[in-house]
Amino acid sequence: ALEQALTTGESPAPLVVRLLPCQAACPANIADIVRTLEPLLDPLSMARESECSYCVQLKQRGSTRVDRTDLIRQVGRLIVQTCRSARVDLERASYAVTVDIFDGTACLALLPDWHRL
Repeated sequence: ALEQALTTGESPAPLVVRLLPCQAACPANIADIVRTLEPLLDPLSMARESECSYCVQLKQRGSTRVDRTDLIRQVGRLIVQTCRSARVDLERASYAVTVDIFDGTACLALLPDWHRL
């Protein structure tokens, strides 16, 4: 559906405002988030050097909070362990790690070409 929207410029589901991409969920604390992200990062280990740019997007809703700087630093460390040539690119990253936190739960995803959507 997302590819169709990109190609045609129209959404096949016009009433959907936002979908939450979620490949894994865990308790909303940094240790669990990093542990749960590790297997999701496998595509980065096979990425060509030119495709190994990333950004981390964190959205927090509700009363459960994690330290933004510490989370991004630890996720960045994990990404560099997976892909040695990884670099941060906040504008046109090849991959985006999304972390959405609400009601004590973190929803995680590794999304290729996220900047296009």
